[in-house]
Amino acid sequence: MNLSILQNADKSQVKFEPYPYIVIHDALPLDLYKELSKTYVSDDYLKSTLDIEEYENNKRYQVSAKDYFYSDGLWEEFIKYHTSQEFFKEVVELFGEDVIKKYHPSLNKKFPNLMKSPVKIRDKSDTSVAIPLDVQPGINSPVTEESSVIGPHVDNKKEIYAGLLYMRLDEDDSEGGDLEIYRHLDDIPLTEKFDRKARPSLDKLELVDTVPYRKNMFALFINSNVSFHGVTPRQITEHNRRLVNIIAEKK
Repeated sequence: MNLSILQNADKSQVKFEPYPYIVIHDALPLDLYKELSKTYVSDDYLKSTLDIEEYENNKRYQVSAKDYFYSDGLWEEFIKYHTSQEFFKEVVELFGEDVIKKYHPSLNKKFPNLMKSPVKIRDKSDTSVAIPLDVQPGINSPVTEESSVIGPHVDNKKEIYAGLLYMRLDEDDSEGGDLEIYRHLDDIPLTEKFDRKARPSLDKLELVDTVPYRKNMFALFINSNVSFHGVTPRQITEHNRRLVNIIAEKK
């Protein structure tokens, strides 16, 4: 069975402005998606693993690949594949090694050939020279007060790419929770040294694209100091916003 989230990706779908990203509708075959959705990480598992009793309003909770391996099952296989060199090569081929290194030139020092670079499951205790990959099933918790889980921002400077697979519940009829892609109106030079906590001024951002929070929707982008994105406010709902974060990092 082909487990790759990129099996329906086409290079022609990649957009390079305001930064490289791709949006894939119906990313996984329906039977595969349904099985993953049916066995999605439970609230009990999240609360137990994260050692919390109750969720806060509209907050991100997730587990990492190293914590979420089943002894067997489809999720284990899905996580193994998306933390493998085979999947990393798919991403490199999709965007292009030259494009990725444009945004992350420091990769040249340790990994002059990304297609042959070693990878590992992200784990702070593992100090081997390899690119850390992670798959993080998680949620944005139910909403008791209408809010956005996070406004326009960029991700951690260590992050090379980030993918979001939405696994919306059929019974979730709430509004909001869409991903927004922004362009900064200033001519910001690319740099690998930036503070992700520094939020951009909203009047300096232009909305370029909106990715609806919809089941089996996947968005993947190259992270950088100009890769601004955010989540639209969610209305009050008892449902979780379910999403799987698929990432690669550099040391």
